[in-house]
Amino acid sequence: VGGLLSSTNYELYVREICGRGDTSIWIGPVNFATTCVLSTLPFNEGFSANFPICWTRTNSADVFTTAACGGSTNESLQIFGVPGSYAESPPIDITGASVVDVKYLYRKGFSSDCGETADNGDNINVEYWDGSAWNVVHNYDGSTAPTVFTPDSFTVNVSSFTGPFKIRFFYVQGS
Repeated sequence: VGGLLSSTNYELYVREICGRGDTSIWIGPVNFATTCVLSTLPFNEGFSANFPICWTRTNSADVFTTAACGGSTNESLQIFGVPGSYAESPPIDITGASVVDVKYLYRKGFSSDCGETADNGDNINVEYWDGSAWNVVHNYDGSTAPTVFTPDSFTVNVSSFTGPFKIRFFYVQGS
């Protein structure tokens, strides 16, 4: 099958044609995704409708997108309080960039509209990959984080990076 777009989900249906008027029933769908290509700057993720196919996560029960989080005009990423749960961006090509600016909105779960209320010690790290290790740039304590979407950002000097840049939202407990 040719002409498929990269980073895209597809459904495939198949049937056999044995001769004129002699065909099998359709079999399918067989679901598959095409290979993700290296993302480029500027990079934007709105977490629309479904979890992005080129992002990675621990599992779909603890890390997912939702439109049910009050105060959001879009879908949002939600991570439940299971230590080690994370959502990680695809690799982003930073060739030619000297700095990368990252901007996002965050809030804690609060009542039934946006997940359960955070407990003391529930923390989310915002991290970036420098080619060899994850670096924590922000740690949000669930007991003091805002209950409304709040903008935050960070800037990373990437002039000495030798590979792609990635962002990760990582749940840690009791830090």
